[in-house]
Order: sequence, then structure tokens, then C-alpha cells
Amino acid sequence: MAILFLETTFESSFSIVVLDNNKVFLNSNKTNKKQSEVIADITKKNLEEADISPINLKAIYVTNGPGNFTSIRVGLAFAQGLTKGLSIPLYSTSALEFLVSDLVNKDIKTEFLLPIIPSRGEDFFVQVFNSKTGKNKSEIEKLALKDVIDRYMSEKFTIVKLMPMPSLDEIIGKEAIVDNNLSDKCLAIATKIRNKTLKPVKKLQANYFSPPSADEADPKWYMVKKK
Repeated sequence: MAILFLETTFESSFSIVVLDNNKVFLNSNKTNKKQSEVIADITKKNLEEADISPINLKAIYVTNGPGNFTSIRVGLAFAQGLTKGLSIPLYSTSALEFLVSDLVNKDIKTEFLLPIIPSRGEDFFVQVFNSKTGKNKSEIEKLALKDVIDRYMSEKFTIVKLMPMPSLDEIIGKEAIVDNNLSDKCLAIATKIRNKTLKPVKKLQANYFSPPSADEADPKWYMVKKK
């Protein structure tokens, strides 16, 4: 069951193919081009390296934010176009859930996992997950650094981040997991898809941090910072 993974929430676009034998092929945007200009190219290159064609794909997975409106929209639109054209199921979770997918039920000593993704300035996206079951214990929140520290800097939480965050690292005063192994995360999600513990989405729900520029926008489309 070959599965294509698309990630456009983080700073770079990633296209990852996981084959039946769990061999992983990964390509990312290493240029200064916009994500919309490279997502098709890196996916095409990925499929060529995996020696498969789009018709060999059995499912597609895409992260749905939180993050930049345009970046997320690129990933969702591309994934939807492929799944409809190929008539295959589409799977999706937040990038925060993706970030902890390979850490659930591992040797984590705290009760909860707290993945953190930087937003703009000193703001961060966070969500709480049970470290044993992987179930989310909170909604996605956009918080200022002070609020992250006040709410979550206790012994109950293990912080998980994809990359160093100097402004946060200097203040939290506790060890955090820097986990940037995207291959392991995709393998963990692929197992859920194959075991049918992750269900296909009928309608994509995106988590944007700012409203689209259209005059009339559905307020459910974007994340509003909690005060």
C-alpha cells in the first residue's frame, strides 16, 4: 500500500512516499521558490525515486495546519486534486498531531505530550496529547510565550518541537524533545492507515492562524489567538 504524505505547514514543503515494505522516499523544497511552485515538482521527483506512478498510490495524507494560510491551502488543494483524480482516500491530521505521531506509547515519562509550532513573533501553536494513547486532550491553541509558560511548564508535560526555538529554549528551563525524523512520523501514520485506526476524511478542515484575504470568509477557517 503505497502512501503519499504531503506537509506544507512547516517552513519547507515535504513530499514523502512510504511503500508497502516501509521504504521511505523524501523530498523537500530546498529552493527559495514558493510552495505552490514546487509541490508538484518534488512530488513527481519523489514518485520517480520510488519507481512508482501516481496510479500506484493507494492513499494520500496531508497535514491541515495550524500555520500560514497560503502554505496550508497549497497542501490541501494539491492533496484534494490528486485524491479526486485518482479516486483514492484522503487522510489528514493537524501538524501538531503529526509531530507526536511516532512518540505515542514510547518511553515518555510524563502524562502528556505538548507539541509546539512557532507562529509569528512570540506566539506559538500548542495542543496537548496523552503520551500513552495519542488522544488529544485539548483543542489547538495559539498562545503568547508567557501563556505557554504559565499553562504548560509543569512536570506533566513533555515538550516536542521540530526544530530549536531560541526564544522558548532560553526560558522554559527544562529539556524538550527535538524530533525532526519525518520518516518515522510517516511510518507511524502509515501504520494507522493500514490498520484502519485513522479514518479517511470526508471534508477537509483546515487550521489557519489568520483569515484569508477574501471579503467574506468563514470564521471557522482560521485560528483566533486566545487572550
